[in-house]
Amino acid sequence: MLRQIRRLSPAFWAFLGLGMGMYGGVRGWGNWARGAALLFWWVLCRASGCGRARSLSWGLLPLLGMGWAALRIFLLEAPFEEAFPRGRGYGEFSLTVVETPLAQGALAPWDSGGGHVVGELRQVSGRPLRRRVLLREGTASRQALLRGLPVGTRLQGRGSLVPVSQEGDPLSSWGDSLLSRRILRLLVLEEWRVAGRETGPALSLRQGLQRLRELLGAWLVEGVDNPLDGQMLLALGLGAAECLPREWRQRQAWAGTIHVFAISGMHVGMVALMLGALLPWTGLPLAWRRPLLALATTAYVVVTGASPSGMRALAMTLAVLFARMRWRAPSWRHAQGLSGLAALAANPLCLHNLGFLYSHAVVAILLLAAPLLRELQDTLLEREQWLPRERRRPGPSLLARWLAGALGAGLLAWLAALCLALETNGRLGMLSPLVNLPLGLLISLALAFCPLRLLLGLLLPAGTRLWAATAQTLIHLAGSLSLWGSQGNFCLPVASPPPWARLLLLLSLAGLLLRWGGLRQERRYSGGRKESKR
Repeated sequence: MLRQIRRLSPAFWAFLGLGMGMYGGVRGWGNWARGAALLFWWVLCRASGCGRARSLSWGLLPLLGMGWAALRIFLLEAPFEEAFPRGRGYGEFSLTVVETPLAQGALAPWDSGGGHVVGELRQVSGRPLRRRVLLREGTASRQALLRGLPVGTRLQGRGSLVPVSQEGDPLSSWGDSLLSRRILRLLVLEEWRVAGRETGPALSLRQGLQRLRELLGAWLVEGVDNPLDGQMLLALGLGAAECLPREWRQRQAWAGTIHVFAISGMHVGMVALMLGALLPWTGLPLAWRRPLLALATTAYVVVTGASPSGMRALAMTLAVLFARMRWRAPSWRHAQGLSGLAALAANPLCLHNLGFLYSHAVVAILLLAAPLLRELQDTLLEREQWLPRERRRPGPSLLARWLAGALGAGLLAWLAALCLALETNGRLGMLSPLVNLPLGLLISLALAFCPLRLLLGLLLPAGTRLWAATAQTLIHLAGSLSLWGSQGNFCLPVASPPPWARLLLLLSLAGLLLRWGGLRQERRYSGGRKESKR
């Protein structure tokens, strides 16, 4: 099985080796841990059928990953270390605001205080320095003024630069999420003033995208009277997870359903499947439908914030569409490897993002288990194939086949994400695999109704309340169902295991699936050999 993965999906194999080295580099592993990782990778290459020379050549990938990660971190840290040798300091600054929360202007009633204000430094104490920093004010009123500034605003003033810390976000390590966006410092403002507006192609694009998201968000929540339902609609339709209240997000994290209300690969896959089913009804030729599907999926990911897991799903979708446009059989594992390599080459610090790790771990486990789940589904339909045509009842069998596949995939995804969830949540949601099954159906309906609600609002303004009530009902049912899984009886407090234990759990699950797949291939090979002898 390992040999088949290495030969048929070389990009995925390279992604594993490079990712292992980069993860050790960005996480600050010691020499013993790095040596153990290199030895493990060499053993894995030997187990996949590589000779000694090829194992040594593949073994250079983790070393290359460690070196690339160390170089990128040095290039990001060097300007700060040069300006402030102790890593922190106080001085005058000049910067441009490049990112603000979405819930501003017409969406201010749906603001819950989440989100970040990010600025790009121009000068610090008279020295040129172009790095992104998180902006923070000392008082709530001044922070509210800071949050209301439009993108492109130039600020001047005085403040203190300090390293980002692990604080504040109930969903993940706050500092880690900032490091994955290459934000290494927090600028605590003492005083500031607006010094004009900055223009440029990049800032104009950001401003236009921000206005578009605010306009779509205002249309989406028009007529919604429940604040929480409106916030869930903004999170699901536009990826504005910062609109959700902190306590509500914490309960979702305990239940293991927080990924449903944050744009991820699941949502991108749903949108791609919906568009793929609708485009044939337009009558366009196949040569046009696939590029249109790629453009529409890309636009959806960009408008919803371009999260790491969303970008992973987009890259996989584009790779598979390109293969089909070339009339070649697509390889999902190879597509995952290409998307992962592109992300690591662009930004090794994305390994600090738990969404990136969660997305790739779950997808890798599901791709390993896909043949086994398909075999289980075929077994459930085997009895129907032996019955006469007039006595067949395909409905119950197809329902059982779908339920078996959905429950199996949900359980495996829950186990794959368990090692990451325990690190951040401290609780174990026992009902997560069961709750995610009907929750996925509700979310797919709500996700499909979001663009339909905007279209109906433009074509039939008189029915705005009806469309808003429909969307609010769907999202309210999804929110209530997800909160049901966060009850105290179903969420057990669990001490977070050490990192090596979480990694061992994930490797054990992958090894079990690899062994199971290998035995399955041996049974098929032995059965075919017996048939040929006969």
